[in-house]
Amino acid sequence: MNLKNSFFNTSIVFVVCMMMFCLVFPIEALAQQSAELIELNANRNNISQKGMFVLGSWAVGNIAYSGVMASRTNGRDRYFHQMNVYWNLVNTAIAGFGYYGSVTAANDLGLYETSKEHFQIQKILLLNAGLDLAYVAGGFYMKERANRPNVNQERLRGFGDSLILQGGFLFVFDVILYTIHTGQNDALKSIMSNVSVQAQGLTLNIPIY
Repeated sequence: MNLKNSFFNTSIVFVVCMMMFCLVFPIEALAQQSAELIELNANRNNISQKGMFVLGSWAVGNIAYSGVMASRTNGRDRYFHQMNVYWNLVNTAIAGFGYYGSVTAANDLGLYETSKEHFQIQKILLLNAGLDLAYVAGGFYMKERANRPNVNQERLRGFGDSLILQGGFLFVFDVILYTIHTGQNDALKSIMSNVSVQAQGLTLNIPIY
């Protein structure tokens, strides 16, 4: 009888231990996944902050330099510096709003929101890179138009030079920033590889090493 009771008690302890393991281990795994998501979001926002700082520095430098040179030059060069100032006033606003948005962005996002934000910024940068090439093409078009009669040739050439410069810089900037952001893709894929969706609901795959 004592042997039977001992076996029964041991079985109960084993079942309780297994239940505790099944409850605690997934919670720890979910906590680890949450920490990984927070780190991924923090890295993305940090990259964006640095990118906006670079863009803002370029814009302020252009405004300061070309603002002075526009009053000291004439003809084509004057128009070139004028367009640089106009263009970078817009860049300054974009950099300011972008920096503020990345500083105030939340890091504690869920998997869906993290994935959405992660790939959305990459799509935006690719779109921007395409627009940057259009700016460069527009600059060459303006310079070509300057060869026609009855036009302000100096202004078209100056503005065209500026568009080529600014569009070229933005293209390089967007491509580099896109490349840096895509460097985080493997980290997101690693997190998503531990999650699968089944008919019964969401399943967390816990790797055992």
